[in-house]
Amino acid sequence: MKLRFPYSVVGASLCLSAAFSSFVSAQAVNSARDDADSAVVTLDAFEVSSDSVKGYGTTTSLSASRTAVPITDLPASVITINERLIEDTAAVELRDTFNLVSGVFHGNSGGGLQESNNFSIRGYVTTGALRDGIDDLNFSDNGGFDYSMVERVEIVKGPAGVLYGQHSAGGAVNIISKRPRAEPFTKIDLAIGSYNFWRASVDHSGLAGTDGKLGYRVSAAVLNTDGPVGIEGEPDGVSTWINPSISYQFDNGFKVWAWGAFADDTSKRVSNSVWAFGTPDGRGAPFYEFMERGQMSVVFQNFNKSENSNLEFGTSKHFTLGAVEADLRVVGRYGERTTSGARTRSNGSTIFIDNAGNQIPDGSPSVGRGPEITGLITDNLSRFGRAGLRYNRGEDDAERSSLTADLNLSFDLGPVANNFLLYGQTSSGEGSSYDSADIRVNDVATLPADIRSTYHFDTGINGLGVAEIWPNPPSGIGDLRPIIEQYADVTNITPDTASDSSSSNFAAIERASFLDNRVIAVIGTRYDSIDFTNVRSTDGTVLSDTHDAEWVNKFGLVAKPYSRDGNELSIFYNNAETFVPERGTDQRLATFGQKFPNRTISTDEIGAKLNLFNSRLVGTISVFQNVEDNVLLNARDEDGSVTGIDDRSYSYPGGERTTDGWEMDIALNPAPGFDAMFSYSKIDSLLSDGLPADGVPETTASAVLRYQFQEGPLTDFSVTGIYNRWGESYLNRSSNFILDGGDLMTVVLGYDWRNVKLRLRIENITDDIDAMPSTWWTGVGVTKHRNYRLSASYRF
Repeated sequence: MKLRFPYSVVGASLCLSAAFSSFVSAQAVNSARDDADSAVVTLDAFEVSSDSVKGYGTTTSLSASRTAVPITDLPASVITINERLIEDTAAVELRDTFNLVSGVFHGNSGGGLQESNNFSIRGYVTTGALRDGIDDLNFSDNGGFDYSMVERVEIVKGPAGVLYGQHSAGGAVNIISKRPRAEPFTKIDLAIGSYNFWRASVDHSGLAGTDGKLGYRVSAAVLNTDGPVGIEGEPDGVSTWINPSISYQFDNGFKVWAWGAFADDTSKRVSNSVWAFGTPDGRGAPFYEFMERGQMSVVFQNFNKSENSNLEFGTSKHFTLGAVEADLRVVGRYGERTTSGARTRSNGSTIFIDNAGNQIPDGSPSVGRGPEITGLITDNLSRFGRAGLRYNRGEDDAERSSLTADLNLSFDLGPVANNFLLYGQTSSGEGSSYDSADIRVNDVATLPADIRSTYHFDTGINGLGVAEIWPNPPSGIGDLRPIIEQYADVTNITPDTASDSSSSNFAAIERASFLDNRVIAVIGTRYDSIDFTNVRSTDGTVLSDTHDAEWVNKFGLVAKPYSRDGNELSIFYNNAETFVPERGTDQRLATFGQKFPNRTISTDEIGAKLNLFNSRLVGTISVFQNVEDNVLLNARDEDGSVTGIDDRSYSYPGGERTTDGWEMDIALNPAPGFDAMFSYSKIDSLLSDGLPADGVPETTASAVLRYQFQEGPLTDFSVTGIYNRWGESYLNRSSNFILDGGDLMTVVLGYDWRNVKLRLRIENITDDIDAMPSTWWTGVGVTKHRNYRLSASYRF
């Protein structure tokens, strides 16, 4: 691994280190923290105590302020997926927990229709996450995520550019890493399940030395699965994750740590997916009921992978300067990532075959547009496919280094209690895209007869060749890449590119508390300066060279009409922005090469927060409006008249996008053994032409109800019911099909005995197949058939 920090980062780091060392030496003589009896792995202003967790509710958050603050003091919506919820739901996939949060939905929303890491949040489909407030290279669309590397996940709703700079307009996902704990423990977890799934993980935290000042922790996991659609030729390696960390607490309160996150994610995980056939006018609800008749896959094979390495070194220190209490944190991080979204699939005109082996209807209608399609899906259709084969290949490399400093100052000015946060970051990165190509056999009838027969690419109708989509090819299909490459009649090779980027930012946030913390005002501003260059690797031709700089602001207000003995009801107002620099260029022939305009997204939000009955009732309810300017819309060039390349997707400026909605998240712990969590959202995300955004459910709802028996013969047994509901959504604007909503019912049976926990998760207990929102123009993901997952953990 190459540890290459930019010169600006190295210089800043040396200056900070020198100043910091001098300060630590001066402070050491005044330190009063050398009590060897206390657990020395202590928390600072940038960490949240596990005491803030009550059932599924978490009362303190880092992500909406960069420091640990009670949620009732925050003028923003932030929802936490904590370790208790992850354990009780026997979560393995992202959707197992993300779909329990209002306004958030993880499904098969991308064109690859794989179990990827894209999700929608407040009307926007996005991929990407922060880790401990800094961009996370482990988290990518093609993999890299595992709960073994997660203490909890905090989701900040809406723009938060003052805190995190560029991110999705819908909000930011902040993954909180596992760090050493004050109480040593070891946890081993084993799981098996449907689709030949198995997973093993270990999590160990300990203290070293007689004084316990050195804390360490390592968590790791291995996983493999065939996925719901087991197809040969996909990556078949065991995926691995490892997350080591170490920290040392000096007597004077000075703390240092090192942390790593390494992932090699290549296991099979292709999900069930179907083609959606709409009504003749292209606007009706698609048919997908034929999924009941057999397993289905639009994509023949996925070769997705994500290989990532991240290293972090950090320091923190609490100190006193007269009447000011201060907390300083300095973090340096380096990461590198290699990803691939390669896949093989069909392309070209769609061909339908009836039960008698005849093509229906005569000719090759456009997908979903032919009036004869209606009624054929379940009544008379035997198989269907497309005329050609297609292999999309390519890999991307990225590496990034950053240095971040946070200084939090707490002081009183008369009756006003102040927290003033200053922070800044400098970063640089390199990236490359290579070996990218779109390789096609446009007519599988031109393939040799033995290949057509072996791979089911021949219907026997007038010599017609069909790359079968449904029923999907058998699992023994083998690797199609060599065949496509050998017989391709079209190969569109994308030139290799290399990019360099650098950025710097600084920000200030003031949080002022009045009237004994009954009223809190938050105001902040941030400046970002970003440089980006992209060149063609072969000849150095500059494809993009941009410099963007922007200020974004935030204003928030919290009022507490009720606050007594730790129980609080607060109402809040949030006005915030984020800035998204646009690096893409127009691919339309008429305006080819023009840079798309940058985007600014702002939100107005009002809401209420609860922390009542000794944190047994914790919740957030809010109403919001997001406005994005210069939004980019997506379309598909079927005949090449727009971009010069047929069947190509492209983007174009589409004016303003407005998202209105309301959300509710409530966590309850009303009695011993009983936990509950409820969420609901209603979102209208409209583009400038009045049409809804694609891939986003209009409503989401969830409920988690868990009861663990406290006495009698069922003592220590538990039952957890999980219900998800998602509403109507639109497919890609190339079709604008309206997709029905759906629901999913899951039960988790548990048994806790001393240090042993058993969980049996039964997903989709009704075995109903429902479609999920998608950004593809005809393909949708669907729920899995009833499936099982059994896990056993031992903690000591």
